[in-house]
Amino acid sequence: MTSEDFAELVRSMRSMQKAYFKTRNRDVLEEAQRLEHAVDRELEERTQPRLFRDPGEEGRVLLWVLFWLLVLAAVIGLGVVAAREGEREDLERRSAWDKLETLKRVGAPAELQAIALERVRELERRAGR
Repeated sequence: MTSEDFAELVRSMRSMQKAYFKTRNRDVLEEAQRLEHAVDRELEERTQPRLFRDPGEEGRVLLWVLFWLLVLAAVIGLGVVAAREGEREDLERRSAWDKLETLKRVGAPAELQAIALERVRELERRAGR
């Protein structure tokens, strides 16, 4: 509804309200109430965001921008998770090497050193080294 149409609707409503207060006629009251509801609906439509009704071109652009921002955030989030996973694996690998070196330094039994060495090799294989 254009602004001119809305202004005309409000004028009609006010005219019917004035006519009702002069005549106290039930038919005039019903017409005034119908027009008042039409004005209320139009005001509600004008104040509500249009995104979830008919977004129009601007709304569609906004939705696409929001969609791609969410995609970008997800990709960045996955990158952060992957980086943290890589850091965790590096830390685990260094820790396994440290344990193996400590076992050698203190002269631990060969069986314990072999288990630690196997763990180091497994972690190195997983890391692709």
